[in-house]
Amino acid sequence: MSSIGAKIVRSIRQEVYGKVISLPLSFHSHTSSGVVVSKMLNDVGILQGTVGFTIKDFIVEIATVYRAGRGSRFTANGTSPCYRLL
Repeated sequence: MSSIGAKIVRSIRQEVYGKVISLPLSFHSHTSSGVVVSKMLNDVGILQGTVGFTIKDFIVEIATVYRAGRGSRFTANGTSPCYRLL
């Protein structure tokens, strides 16, 4: 899960870097480099946390739904698998 999130964040970082590099010189002369770097690091860091949690939560929820679906099925004799434990 973390490698998927890391790949997504790396791709976003590369795109943001490419965009900043391609901005006109007037942008760089009017904007402090510290502001640009700070925004890039903070925004991508927030996104990294969001992507990481979203991927993890998505996988956990799918597993939960899958288990719930398996638990509600009936066996060949028409009883629920839960009754077999009693």
